[in-house]
Amino acid sequence: MYFDHIFVDIHYRANVYAYMYKTVFVSSIAFVVAGIVLTVFSLLSPTWQITKRPKTAEIHHHGLWWDCVVSDGTLIPLGREKSSQQSEKCVSKFNPAVQSQLKAVLENGDAFSKELLSHRFLPHHKSVIFFSAFTLVFGAIGVITGACSPCFPPNSLLFVVSSFMTGACSLLSDVIFILGTANTVTTVKEPSHLEGAGGEVRNELVKY
Repeated sequence: MYFDHIFVDIHYRANVYAYMYKTVFVSSIAFVVAGIVLTVFSLLSPTWQITKRPKTAEIHHHGLWWDCVVSDGTLIPLGREKSSQQSEKCVSKFNPAVQSQLKAVLENGDAFSKELLSHRFLPHHKSVIFFSAFTLVFGAIGVITGACSPCFPPNSLLFVVSSFMTGACSLLSDVIFILGTANTVTTVKEPSHLEGAGGEVRNELVKY
């Protein structure tokens, strides 16, 4: 009877450990999948930086590879009528017309060139996309190895390594973006009037 009690206790503990093991792995895989979805969403989102232009009632959304301008930009619309009057125009950073306008404005020594630089595809944007791509790769590897871990336990080690690399690449991309935009002006005070060719080009750029 004593040995039967020990056997039952061992069997019970084994079932508890197995349940905890599966719960932890399922939760870990779910978090990795959620991270992959958020990474894809962030790559497609234009709202990495938000610049407010009160004078022109516009809000500029700067993404990694495309930008959007919300005219009549109010962050919190106070009614359906006002919300319906808003319009959003988006353009790729690789658009030749936008690139030529930016080049002309910067060559003229525009006072707001720091904000205008946000419309360009800058080196830190490349780095963020690079590490985000590796985040997706390691995340996919983690999901596959994690799903196969119950059948082949050594995959658990690969799952831990790939999860660590996924988090590290994601963290690096965030840090690089923050450091790359540390000196960027996020709220620009508009001048009372536009002067010269630089001002004219800037006016066209705002409207895309």
